[in-house]
Amino acid sequence: MLGSMVVSYFSRQREFRADKGGAQYSGRQNMIAALRRLQTVYQTPFESEEKDMLATMKISSRGKGGLMALFKTHPDLEVRIQALQRG
Repeated sequence: MLGSMVVSYFSRQREFRADKGGAQYSGRQNMIAALRRLQTVYQTPFESEEKDMLATMKISSRGKGGLMALFKTHPDLEVRIQALQRG
């Protein structure tokens, strides 16, 4: 379990570095716009059957905070956007 938390941490850090690299190549505002577009896709309400299919692929909005946040491999899109806005 501890190993999973460490792997997840490095995965989240890799996402931040990838965002920063994307911002260098395409521009910070373009990268922010791309992440905002992803937000609209993931915030689209799904039919219950589609939610079940996504859950089987481990794509879920549950576990956003607390201890479960340590196991997330990707930071929330809003956190990624804020990191880009800070520079």
